[in-house]
Order: sequence, then structure tokens, then C-alpha cells
Amino acid sequence: MHVADLGSLSRAAERLHLSQPALSRQIKLLEEEVGEALLKRTGRGVEITEAGNLLAGRASRILSEMERLHADMADYKGRIRGRVVFGLPPSAGLFVGGPLIERYRAAYPEVKIRVVQMMSGNVQEALLKGKLDLGIIYEGSTTRPLRLDRLWAEKLYLVGNPESGIIQGKPVGFEQVCRYPLVVSAPRHGVRNILERQAIKSETSLNVAVESDSLSMILELTRRGLGVSVLPLVACQEDLDKGSLIAAPIEKPKLERISSLAWARDFPLSPAAAAMAEMIREFSRQRLK
Repeated sequence: MHVADLGSLSRAAERLHLSQPALSRQIKLLEEEVGEALLKRTGRGVEITEAGNLLAGRASRILSEMERLHADMADYKGRIRGRVVFGLPPSAGLFVGGPLIERYRAAYPEVKIRVVQMMSGNVQEALLKGKLDLGIIYEGSTTRPLRLDRLWAEKLYLVGNPESGIIQGKPVGFEQVCRYPLVVSAPRHGVRNILERQAIKSETSLNVAVESDSLSMILELTRRGLGVSVLPLVACQEDLDKGSLIAAPIEKPKLERISSLAWARDFPLSPAAAAMAEMIREFSRQRLK
């Protein structure tokens, strides 16, 4: 890997604190083991052969897995280290994002954290592909390969600007929701899934004006009066406080969005990810008291 990175046996030997003959001997043994030439000598140093590029790509993943293994073994000795990639939808980020990461960093300073914000359907897809260790998703379209741990439920509201005809705080029925032009996410995401399922139960259909997979865009278009939306209060609280949007609870039936902690069955949680999962559970219990 060092020779491939530097394009020079001599510089790689210097980086590794080896003599160049010793490094050349190791390369020759590796070539004999795989049965292919891995390097091609040139006047300017060495070039990686096609077989060498194949080996380098695989070796990079092997070395990365070895690093994770060392971190996991260290965890068993009582130290939580490694890396956690955590995905969550925008409105869930408003509920738990900053405070959770702050608390986790204080408890486990040796863990590197990557937080990815995306719509619920995209979080689910990333979990199934192994791109995320943990995620928060909205129940409704989940598949068996995911493990779920229910966290909280949020009541849904019909949200519009002051000229929309919605009366602040006055309950509306689902049939009334369907008469409004809606600004909502694509069908595979949380609230849209709930609305589509309820429309089927009610033998009616949604009047979708605009689809967007961006919460900020949904709020912007709703403020501009291009339609109304269906959201939990946490997603639009700032606009409600300013008076740029108003909200009415949806009744008959009451609609709720259930948030769950999720991870893939095929990708067991590392100790660092398991520690984050437990902190998310505890955090949600405290916030809902």
C-alpha cells in the first residue's frame, strides 16, 4: 500500500523504516504468493500493474476492517473507541441532534462521529447497504432486515400560512386534509407513507401539489402558499412562534408518526454504536417525560 501510494520503493522503504532490499524482498514474496506481478519498474520509479491495483483496492478494505477489529478489541477492555455513522431525518435532528451528539462526545471522546441528515426512506436504504451504523426512521415502510426499537410518537398537524383557511388549533378531519393542495415528501418517506395508507383506508386520494424531499423547502413553499403540509409541531415550531405558519391537529382519525431507532440485522452493532443506541434510548425517555 505504501509503494502504491508513493510510487517509489525507496520512499516507501524510508516511510516504513526498512532497507530498500528488505522491502523489495517482501514485494517479491507477495508476488509469488498471488502469482502475479504487482509492480512494474520504470525509469521514474515503479508503477502498479492491473493485478496490483486489484490487490491494493482489496487491501485497503482489509486494513480498514483490521482497524475496526483493533478498536473493537480495545472496547472489550473497557475503552469505547472507533467510529459511528448515524443517520436521521431533519425533524428528528431538531428533536435529538445537537444535544445527543454533545452528550455522546462528552462520554466517549475517543469515538469519531459522522452525522448524516436525510429523509427517512434514504436513512432506511443507507442502513440496508451498510453505509450507516444506526439511524432514526419513521415506521410504516420498514423491511425485515432492519431491527427496530420504538422511541416516540408525534401527533401530526395540518400546517399552512395565515391565508390558507386553516384555523389555529381547530381540529380537522382527514377528508378535509385531502381537499387541500399538499406540499409533501415523496411516497417512500415518513409522513407521506402515513397519508397514503390513510387515504387507502378512507377510500379517498391525496391532492398533492408539490413533492419535495427537503424539509426546509416544504416549509418555504408552505409559507408562500403553494399548498399546505402535514407535519409534527417540532418540524415547524419556529414558524408557528413567528406566526408565519399556523397548525391544526388532525382528528378523525388522529394521525401519528412513530420514530424508531433502526439498524441492519446483517451489520451487528459495534460497542461504540451500541453505546450510542443506548444513549439515544435514554435521551428520548428523558425528553418525553
